[in-house]
Amino acid sequence: MKNIALRADASVRTGTGHLRRCLSLAHALMACGAHPYFISRRLDGTAATILSDTPFEVLWLPEAVINEPIEGEAPSTQQKLDASQTIRVCEALSPAWVLVDHYGLSSQWHRDVAQALKCRIAVIDDLANRPVACDVLIDPNWHADYRTKYQARLEAPTTLLGGPCYALLDDHYRQGPKYRFKPKVDSIGIFFGGTDPAGLSVMAARSCRRAGFDGLVEIATTSANPGLQQLKAELAHDGALRLTIDQPDLSAFFARHDLQIGAGGGASWERCCVGTATIALIVADNQRAILPALAKLGALRWVQAQGGTLEQALSDEVRALLHAPDQRQSLCAAGLGIVDGWGIHRVAAWLLAPQLTLTARLAEPDDEALLLSWTNDPTVRAKSFSSDPIADADHHRWFTEKLADPEASCIFIVNTPGGLPLGQVRFDRLDLRRWRINYAMDADMRGAGLGRALLHVAVGTLVRQFTTAIELIGEVKSGNTASCRVFEGLGFELLTDAPPHSNARTYRKTWHPAE
Repeated sequence: MKNIALRADASVRTGTGHLRRCLSLAHALMACGAHPYFISRRLDGTAATILSDTPFEVLWLPEAVINEPIEGEAPSTQQKLDASQTIRVCEALSPAWVLVDHYGLSSQWHRDVAQALKCRIAVIDDLANRPVACDVLIDPNWHADYRTKYQARLEAPTTLLGGPCYALLDDHYRQGPKYRFKPKVDSIGIFFGGTDPAGLSVMAARSCRRAGFDGLVEIATTSANPGLQQLKAELAHDGALRLTIDQPDLSAFFARHDLQIGAGGGASWERCCVGTATIALIVADNQRAILPALAKLGALRWVQAQGGTLEQALSDEVRALLHAPDQRQSLCAAGLGIVDGWGIHRVAAWLLAPQLTLTARLAEPDDEALLLSWTNDPTVRAKSFSSDPIADADHHRWFTEKLADPEASCIFIVNTPGGLPLGQVRFDRLDLRRWRINYAMDADMRGAGLGRALLHVAVGTLVRQFTTAIELIGEVKSGNTASCRVFEGLGFELLTDAPPHSNARTYRKTWHPAE
């Protein structure tokens, strides 16, 4: 079992987002068989409150050693001291990875910790404002070109995991109920982070009333919010205002309101995953790039004060959406199309790829849309013998026929221990003992080194159905070197006689039930 250290802080000033997303990732790592533990600092009581009811060990660093840079690199002396303290508490556990989610720690810290602990470093970041020396960098925010974004910051060869498909959301957001659209706005939800350091919750509630909305307004926050008493006082003036405090997750909160208002941080991905219409405000510099981009993609409305107060601008936007159900419905659909909620399991699989125990199951009717998305992925089409996209109706007819005749074809969905659908492997019977293989990997997991394991577990599941050996044939389009390596790594023989396609390489192996 691999030990994995997660270094993150939380406080009233910096908020709770870094620590909470690391907690979500820790659960996914544990599901994959790793042993995650936390390294944090008691900047105030916020981190201790968040970590008090978790299954993970917490190693506390001395309290007042490093300042709280919200979005700026910490001074060199503070980084060196933080690194030395982190090394000291980690040495006995010999972590394979140290994952750091902290804007104040840069390449100096990364190198010191990696060298002393002989571990790999993973960094969660979205600012690209400081030098980074890590093996894997996770940026869950949207950007057109992550390599360009970080090219001036990377000081070592780095695997970049970029985009909302890696958003570190708790499983509740994927598994819980989605928002069910209604033309009329019956209630509005407000959430500006666990601590709401800018004190925007009351302003947002007043903006709703200013817009003419007299229905239920619910504000979600935590007991670490320094403005909690002001929020409670506001209840006395507004009989349709509700306050929700210290919910372990907000999936149900996001799903039960017809309109959401909040900060443009990590909660933006949670709202997208639940499928709710959102009005977002910038409350931190790292949100200045992402909110305009998400607004352009149609996933939310972005509000800023232009020639007036922020309250007036927000009120105007609320009023507009109250009377525009088509626009709200479009926002809901766009958000769902951006975030699928599997991010923690994708990142966990990347970090633990060589040791993952995969499982295979037969495809079911509900897998049709998933398989079509894999089939029509541009890379898959480019490496197929027929590169034209598959029409929905054609795929439905084909898929229905395949499932109806399991003697002729077997389609397996391969999953990680956390349940992430990693890819599909299809076996088409050629005769009594020969089968042809076709497989595809989820686009966001290509390059993780799981292709061989994907194919191996599916082959093993198929072969166990037989008492005698079977022969497997794999045809790979010339130039698809990754698939060639997969077949060769599993001991398949490259045939030298003429393949059925002039631009193909054909592989063959006799597989025995004991393998």
